[in-house]
Amino acid sequence: MLLLVIAYSLIISLLPILRPQTVIALHFAHAFAWCIFHYFGLGLLLRAQSASKFIVGHFLKNYHYPHNDGGMGAIQEAFTNWKTLYNLSLCMTYSMS
Repeated sequence: MLLLVIAYSLIISLLPILRPQTVIALHFAHAFAWCIFHYFGLGLLLRAQSASKFIVGHFLKNYHYPHNDGGMGAIQEAFTNWKTLYNLSLCMTYSMS
C-alpha cells in the first residue's frame, strides 16, 4: 500500500496542468479501472483459489513454513493478504466512484 501512495503522489505531482474536460476523463478512467479490478480481477483470483488453491499454493511454494503445522501458516497468511487486497480495492472503488 505504501507503494501505491508513493505512485499516486508522484503521478499527481508530475502531471501537467490539464483542461477540466481532460481531468474529468482521467477521473472517470481511473474510477473505471478500479471497478474493473475490483469486480473482475478479484473475481478471477477467487475463482483460481477455489479451483486450484492458487493463493495458498503461492504462499506454500514461495515462503517457508514449519512442516508440522499442516499448512495452517500459509492459509492464515494467504487470508490476511486477501483481506488487505480486498479492503484496498473496496476503498479505492468507493472513494473513486
